[in-house]
Amino acid sequence: MADPNAYPPPDAGYPPQGTAYPPADQYPPQYPPQQYPPQQYPPPDPYQGQYPPADAGYPPPQPQMPPPYPGPGDYKPPDAQQQAQTNVVVVAAQPTTQTIVTHVVSDVPDYFVLSIVMTILCVFFNFCALVCTIPALFLSIQAREEALRGERVIALQHARTSLYLNIAAVVFAVVVWIIWIAAAASSG
Repeated sequence: MADPNAYPPPDAGYPPQGTAYPPADQYPPQYPPQQYPPQQYPPPDPYQGQYPPADAGYPPPQPQMPPPYPGPGDYKPPDAQQQAQTNVVVVAAQPTTQTIVTHVVSDVPDYFVLSIVMTILCVFFNFCALVCTIPALFLSIQAREEALRGERVIALQHARTSLYLNIAAVVFAVVVWIIWIAAAASSG
C-alpha cells in the first residue's frame, strides 16, 4: 500500500506538473529546421575500389643530383684585385671554462661553543639566565652563517652581541646565586 504522506504523492506524475516547469510547447526550445542537402553514408568511392591513377594530382619525382665536384684541371686562380677583396682571415678559438674553487676561511669568532655551554649550564643551574643564552645561541649561529657568506662586518656584529649576552648571563647567574645564598643564610 502506498504511503499517503510520501512526496511526491503516488498519484502525481514525475516530474510534478505545475508553474515551476515551462509548458510543454516551450520546453525544449524549438529550433528552425536545418537546410542541409541529404548525405549518403558512407560516401561513394570515386575509384570503385581501385588505386587512383598515377597522375592524380602529384607531379612526377625529379632526380636530385649533387653538384659535380671540381676536378684537378678545374681550378682557376683569382686575379689580384679579386683576391685582395675576398681574403678574410678568421681566427677561431675554442671557448674555455675556468673553474674557481674557493674555500672560505673565517677569522670571525662566532662563540657558538660558549653559547652551547652557557645554555646547558643555565638549564641545570639557573633558568633565569636562559633569557640571555638562547638569543646568544641564535646570534652565534647567524654570525657563523654570515662569515661563510663573506659578510664579515655583520658577522662581527652578531658575534660581539652573542659574547655580550653570554657575559650578561654569567653575571645574572652569579647575582641570582649570591641573592639565593644570602637569603638562605639569613633565614637559617
